[in-house]
Amino acid sequence: MSRQKAGLRKEHTLAKEIMDYTDGRVLPLRAGWSGNQSIPSPDLLIPLNGTLRAVELKTSNQKRMTVTPEDVEDIAWWVNQQKEVPTIAYLSVKFSYYEVYTGALPYVGSNIEESFNYWAQHAPFDTNVTASGNLTIGNPSDYDTDILAASQSDGDGVAMLRQLNEDKHSDLVSVTDVLK
Repeated sequence: MSRQKAGLRKEHTLAKEIMDYTDGRVLPLRAGWSGNQSIPSPDLLIPLNGTLRAVELKTSNQKRMTVTPEDVEDIAWWVNQQKEVPTIAYLSVKFSYYEVYTGALPYVGSNIEESFNYWAQHAPFDTNVTASGNLTIGNPSDYDTDILAASQSDGDGVAMLRQLNEDKHSDLVSVTDVLK
């Protein structure tokens, strides 16, 4: 199976797990293949607690994963353009045999480098921002981490929803603020 197909399958699975776990109260939209649409789009759009969560998902089974500024350009554009609903950008990382991790990219709309630095500082991975501005993330199998093994997890959709609910950036905006 190609990397692209594996990523699409993971997006479908996450969306279904979130919908099933919430008994349909949260209905994620897989907007994937964002590069093939007429408008730039994140991989997943998740309405949650009065905000829209725009998620870019990266998967890997390698020792290190690299996320380039170009990888998050669509989500940056989306967050900048979306004025009707408060929208928060996230990067989700899924290594084989580990639970998905979702962290905020709070400055991605204005400064991708600052967003990568924030993500690197707060992620439970061996993470660095390179001199060329890429985010490199180490596979948890190579060091001690708090990331759960997939066998101990309640599922990636549940993990993503939990992490989105716990994110302090979701308290920064609300629909009420936008309507004022």
